[in-house]
Formats: sequence, C-alpha cells, structure tokens
Amino acid sequence: MFRCIPIFKGCNRQVEYVDKRHCSLPNVPEDILRYSRSLEELLLDANHIRDLPKNFFRLHRLRKLGLSDNEIHRLPPDIQNFENLVELDVSRNDIPDIPENIKNLKALQVADFSSNPIPRLPAGFVHLKNLTILGLNDMSLTNLPPDFGMLTSLQSLELRENLLKNLPESLSQLSNLERLDLGDNEIEELPRHIGKLPALQELWLDHNQLQHLPSEIGELRALTCLDVSENRLEDLPEEIGGLENLTDLHLSQNVIETLPDGLGRLRRLMILKVDQNRLSILNANIGKCENLQELILTENFLVELPVSIGNLTKLTNLNVDRNSLHSIPHEIGRLELLGVLSLRDNKLQVVPNEVGNCALLHVLDVSGNRLRHLPYSLTNLELKAVWLSENQAQPLLTFQPDFDEVTGEQVLTCFLLPQMESVQDAAGRVNKAYDTGFGMSPLDPAESDDEGWEEREASRTISVKFTDVAEPEAGKETPFVRQNTPHPKELKAKAHKLFNKSKLGPDSTLEEGDESLSTKIAFRSELSSTEVDPNSERSSYSESTTKDEPVRESKNVGMKVGNDVRVTSESPSETGQSEMEDDDEQAISKKKEEEAIGESDKSINPTPPGSISKHSEIDGVIDIREERMEIRLEKTNAGLGLSIAGGQGSTPFKGDDEGIFVSKVTEGGPADLADLRKGDKILSVNNLPMLKIGHYDAVEVLKSSGPVLNIVILREVSRLLPFNQSAALHHGMDTPTSSLSTSRAPSVASNHSSSYNTVTHNGPTHHHIDKLKRGDYEIRTHNIYVTLIRDQNGLGFSIAGGKGCPPFKENSDAIYISRITEGGAAEKNGKLQVGDRLISINGVNLDGARHDQAVTMLTGHVE
Repeated sequence: MFRCIPIFKGCNRQVEYVDKRHCSLPNVPEDILRYSRSLEELLLDANHIRDLPKNFFRLHRLRKLGLSDNEIHRLPPDIQNFENLVELDVSRNDIPDIPENIKNLKALQVADFSSNPIPRLPAGFVHLKNLTILGLNDMSLTNLPPDFGMLTSLQSLELRENLLKNLPESLSQLSNLERLDLGDNEIEELPRHIGKLPALQELWLDHNQLQHLPSEIGELRALTCLDVSENRLEDLPEEIGGLENLTDLHLSQNVIETLPDGLGRLRRLMILKVDQNRLSILNANIGKCENLQELILTENFLVELPVSIGNLTKLTNLNVDRNSLHSIPHEIGRLELLGVLSLRDNKLQVVPNEVGNCALLHVLDVSGNRLRHLPYSLTNLELKAVWLSENQAQPLLTFQPDFDEVTGEQVLTCFLLPQMESVQDAAGRVNKAYDTGFGMSPLDPAESDDEGWEEREASRTISVKFTDVAEPEAGKETPFVRQNTPHPKELKAKAHKLFNKSKLGPDSTLEEGDESLSTKIAFRSELSSTEVDPNSERSSYSESTTKDEPVRESKNVGMKVGNDVRVTSESPSETGQSEMEDDDEQAISKKKEEEAIGESDKSINPTPPGSISKHSEIDGVIDIREERMEIRLEKTNAGLGLSIAGGQGSTPFKGDDEGIFVSKVTEGGPADLADLRKGDKILSVNNLPMLKIGHYDAVEVLKSSGPVLNIVILREVSRLLPFNQSAALHHGMDTPTSSLSTSRAPSVASNHSSSYNTVTHNGPTHHHIDKLKRGDYEIRTHNIYVTLIRDQNGLGFSIAGGKGCPPFKENSDAIYISRITEGGAAEKNGKLQVGDRLISINGVNLDGARHDQAVTMLTGHVE
C-alpha cells in the first residue's frame, strides 16, 4: 500500500510508507529503492527474500524496517547506514550472526532478532544506549556479554528458548527494566543480584532447572507477575512475602512440599497456581490473601483444606482435582463469588451443605470421589454443570430428593450416585473413580442384582442403560451400566457376550481364605477403552491397589459362586478387558464347570478347577538378566515399524535410565519381523553409540542410517533355574515376556480383577527355598484375589509361560508371574509374588490359555 501513488512517471515521489507483507516477494522490489529521500516505514515481512541488495541500504530516512519471516541468511555490515532507524524486526530468518557495526544504529529503540541461529551477541551490541525493547527469543545464546548492563534504557528483555545457564552481574544495572523473560533456558541458580531491578514488574523463569530462589527475590517490590513453573523448585523463600504488589504467582510442575508463611503477606495476589507439586498441607496463611480470585491446587497430596480458605471471599475458581481430600471445610460456604468448584478424583464422601451458600456457583465437579449423595442445598443454586463421572453424557442431570439413612437429612441423588471409591496410582495420587455399574452403596446389605440385562437400541448418544425392572425391591437400588460410546460394529459382539454371561446366584457370599464376611457387596463394572501406556515395560502391567470400603476392613475378597472361587466383573467386555476367541472361551468355561462338579467335595476352600497344580511349588531360582543382542533390520517403504522413547533430557522410559528404548513395535513390520521387542534398550545403530544422546538425536540417527541397520540392543530375559543345575543346562531358551505395542491415554485406567495361586514369598531378584525333606514340611496352595487398576506406568509385573511358549516351570504351560517391578503398583500392593500362577482374569479361566491371550486380557487391548 502506498500513501502516494504517482499519476505519471515524472511525478516527484514522496512515499513515506510501503507495506508489502505477504506478497511472496523473492527479492526487494526495485521500485522501493526510488523512494530513498522520503521512505520512513518499510514492511516486507512474510515473503521469500533471501538477500538484501547494496542499494537497499541507501534508504537513509528509514525509521521502521520489518523483515521478519523471510529467508535472509546474512545481515550485511551496511546495516549501519540506517542511522535514523528506530524499529528493526529481522526475526524468523536464517541470520547466523549480528554484524559488529550494528552499534552505529544510535537511534534504535526496538529490535527483534528472535528465531535466528545466532550463538552470541557482538561486543558492540551494548552500545545501543537507546534500546528499550529487545527480543532475543529462540536463538542459540549460551551467555550474555559481561557488560550487558550498559543497555540502561531497556524496559523489556526477552531471552526465552536459549541455552543460558547464568546471567551477568551487570544485569543489575538495568534500572528501567520492567519485563524480563528467561523462560525455557538452562538456568540452575538465579543470581542474588536479580533483586536489584527496582522497576521489574514481570519475571518469567518457567521451564528452567531452578531448585531454589534466592531470598533477594523479595526485594522486587514492583513485581506483579512471577512465573517459576516447570522447574525443580523444592521450596520458596520466606522473603517472597516482600512482593507486596504481586498479583500472579505461577508455581506449577515443581516439587514444592510446603508453602512459606510469608505467602500470607501477598495481599494483592489474585492468581495462585501450585498444581502438580507435592503439597501435603496447604498453609493456613493462604486465607490472608484476601484478593485471591483463582486458586489451582491440582495434582498434589492434600488431605484437607484449611478452614481459613473461607476468608478468600473474592475467590471465583477453586480447583483441587486429583488430591486425597477426605473432606471439605464448612467454611467454603463463605465463598459467595465462587463460580467453579472442581474436586475431581479425591476421596470425598460428603459435600457439605454450606456449598449451597455459594450463590454464584455454576460448575461443580466431584467426579471420581466416594459420594453417596449430594446436599439438598444445591437446589438453591443456578448450576449449569454437575459432574459426577468422567463419562457423563450431559453436564446437568435430573436429581431426586432422598433421605440420608445415617443422618436423616434430606439429600439429592441420581443414577450416578453413590459413587464407587477412588483409586490411587503408584505415586499415591488419586486418578480415577469407577462410579458406574450397579448402583449399590458399599454399605448396602442388599444382594447384588441377578436380573438379566437388556441391550437397547445402539446409539452413540446413549451413555446410560438401565435394566428392565418394573419396581425395585425395598432397600435395593435400580442397577445400571454405563458404557463408553462404542463403535457400532462392536455392539453386536458385545450384546452376544452380555446375554450369554452367567449370572451370580442369590447366595453369593464374600470370603477371604477361611473367613467369611457377612456384608454382601454389589459389584460395579465399567466399559473403558484403555490400552497399555507406551511408557510401560514389555508385558509389564502396573496399577495401584483399590482401597477397600470401611466395611471390608482392608481385606481382599473373592466372589464365591457355587464351588468356583474367582474374582469377576459382570463380563470381561464390560470392564474393558479383551477376551479370548469365543470358541476358546466356551471350551474353557465348559471345562471349568465339569471339573467344578468333580472337585466340589474335595476342598474346603475350592478353587477354579484345573487351575492349581497338585504339587505347585518353586523349586529353583528366578534368573532375570540382561542379554546383549545384535539385530539386522531392513527398512521398507513403511519405515522401520517401531517407536522409541527416552533419551537425555526426556522422561525416562524405564526407571531412571535415560537410554533409548523401543516403546512400540508395529505388528508385522520390519522391527517385528527382526524380533525387536518393546522394552529393548538400543545401545548402538550401525556402530553409532546411542547411550548418551537426546531423543531427537536418536530419531535422526535412525532416519539417516541407510536401508540396513545393524542394531545392538540390551534385553531383559527371565527363566527359572533349578537349584541342582546350572541355568544353561536347565533351560535351552529364555522365556521373555511378550512385547506390547498398544498405547493408552494417561487419564484412563482399567479395572483388572484377577486371582492367583501363591506358592512362595516375594523377595530379591533370586528367590531361594531351603531344601527340606518332604516329611519336614507341607506344601499348601491358596487363592489370592486382587483387584488392580492400571495407571500410566503399566501394572508393575511381568508374566511368563502359557500354551505354546517356553514354560516358566517344567512340565507346566500355565501363566506365572515372572517379575515384580520395583516400586511398581503390584509391589506396593504386596499381594502378588514372583511364582504366583494366574488362575483367572475378570472371570475368564486361564487354563490352557496362550501367552498372548493373557497379555491381551491384562492390557484390555482388542485387535
């Protein structure tokens, strides 16, 4: 656009402003060079300009020059000719360096060199005395000039996404600096002179390596925004209370365990984000932050909230998702301006009536808790959403009034209440609540319903299905099952299995060993479309234990149906677990029934027939070791057929090992055919070491290694060795567990109910049993019933054996637990041990099952 368009060629061109942005220009237009006597603003951003011609620098009157988003690969020294230049933008180009004589641009006030591969600033850069706004983001700067503080006019300095590890002491001379952005660098320690910036209002330190903040941070009296999220902060200095003008404090994704008392002095604080930390207690002084409007405490370890939270009368958003809250203080009713209250995935059993006093509350999220009902006072509110389940189809449900049997108070209920107890992951954080299935309370003495299910019209909009019951019996709630919007082609198969599933008899009882519990509990089942997390080890499943309701007294119980003892859900398909082929399942079920009749009079505590060996014992050593292997892999048009995870600077795939691991193997792909497996650690590719490189570097090595790759890997293998023989003589081949290639969203968990035959105690990697004469001891077997919930790290145990696979024990094709992952959920559960034999998973007997079928049922992955 031209402010002056000449009528004929001889016109005296007095053009002051030219805008040629987004014109796909390959070069600087020659016409522009004619306006050297008048042109003051030239915008050539977002073109394809590679070179700046020499004549270009004759535009001596230029005050503003925009060359961003081009392909300029060199900034000529002639840039010094723009002596009147006030604004310069050359961001997002390919400029490798800044010429030394840029120091001659004495009038320059605004400069942006961001997103160029510039490793350092020239020494003369600090002579730009009038520079007020400087952008140096996304470059390759490793340090700043020692005399950088000479830029005393600077008001805004952006150094985001560089490689800075420290800051020069002269930075304290920037007395006019109001905004400092140091995010996404490698700063491990913030210098003490950071407190000598009296005018600083915004300080961005997110995504660095900070473990502590200096006490001098409290001297930044003018600071209004402080962001130290995504660091390694362990604590905050007490002096942070000196930030008297602070309005925004971002502490997300650190390892902070406590907040200092000085936090209560931040009277102007409006936004506080402390999500994804390690808070176990919220400092009561938080109640002194009287202007706080938004408080985010997601993913911590909070068990309770202080009563002083009722003093935050201006609070509009309170989020305490994924903690361990057992109760909410009644003082929450004083938060009259509260609009959003999110308490998802905690351990709440009651929502206080005082919540009904929060007159402006329009969103209440309490899904994933243990609520039996909601307070009747909610009817006083104009709620737009009440979330009781993560699979809830509509934001607002229809509630019915009811009476609490314990207190006699009037309450609200609906088909999603009561909820089932929450589930913790391996880190101790609550991550899921299974609030679907039968609508029984854990304390309800009524029997579980044994009526048939009715599969109604398949519709992706229907998420709740009720049984066809005219009138529920007294004291019994109407059972229901809610499903995750299935794909239509799955409905027919699910309906078939649903109708043919055996019912629980009315005499069902709960038992543990020889003890019988009088209270009878209805089981809930949920269809969840979960897969194995790519970060889990091969054939390794990790989940956290389900805490039992108070009536169970932390006992593990099984459902006894006739003479067949097993832990079961309503059907494998309803719990999201994959099943074996129909023919196999029917054959196994038939065999179970026949053998159950024959064994009915032989055992006081009957077990699934055919699932326990008469002489089940571990008479050897479980040997788990790493083997080095070399694999030849040929690329195809479809690639390598594998995915990798890990690498230095990335989240470890396994424990604290920052090596490169195979995280996924495509079935039938080149990697699969070459026998690469999930969990294999890659040591080298074509003699290039892969031990101490980053993730993206490893990807580049794999991409650029030619059509044939010679890969050296390290693989864990396990086998059972007898005491009287060496490992080499006892087993001719290793029996590593299967490789899994499925993935799962971290926010989804699956409920696994499995029974195992335990014969020994878990111990170190090698488990020894003292040799005794047969007459000196008696070998006994007993059933262990475990309900496990998969988290983002897998299940924490590995399996071996199975029909058609190398046996875990001699002369046995059963499925055994071959390994318990250290620190995993299975180990924390304490009930599973190496050598335990898997009898059934979600009611499906594993007698005669193949290894891959057991893997499929544990992972919930259906091909």
